[in-house]
Amino acid sequence: GTSVTDAKLNSIVSEFDDIIYYLVTENFYEVGDIDGNGVVSILLANLGGYAAGYVTMADFYTKQQYPQSNFRDLLYIEKSMGTNSTNSTIVHEFQHLVHANRNFLIEKDQNSGDLDYRWIDEGLAMAAQHMYEGAQTDMLYVLNNSSYNGPTRDGNSFLYWDYYDQDKVYSDYAGAYVFFQYLRIQS
Repeated sequence: GTSVTDAKLNSIVSEFDDIIYYLVTENFYEVGDIDGNGVVSILLANLGGYAAGYVTMADFYTKQQYPQSNFRDLLYIEKSMGTNSTNSTIVHEFQHLVHANRNFLIEKDQNSGDLDYRWIDEGLAMAAQHMYEGAQTDMLYVLNNSSYNGPTRDGNSFLYWDYYDQDKVYSDYAGAYVFFQYLRIQS
């Protein structure tokens, strides 16, 4: 029922084409080009407040294999965010897309999307955001100051992603972000 302005769309497309695409593909991996059209599609939609964005491996299948598939390299992005948040989310989700290309399509790792491995993919996606816009101060806030740091204090481990407890989700993202930044600094 609502629309996105042409100015916002043009800004997002320009940022993706000129900066985001190269940042992610040069530092993480390449796009799979599932449908062979050479395009990464970005769907700006009302995601119902559950996520800022996502990628689904269901879209890697043809319609014959999985009728609900959109069969394309597709990022689902919440449309209500401002342009800066939208671009940050696109960086994060685009890293997920190239990660899935490498692990799911090329290596045929059917377990790469499991919660046991989620921390790796999320840590890399947070690293992509760090490379794009610098320190993720909201993640540092979660670990240091907010009510969300209770799970970390109580021993919550980001090694197993927990989507059923909102506090643990924030704790998981923050822990994975800080751990991957630690790895970057040490390397």
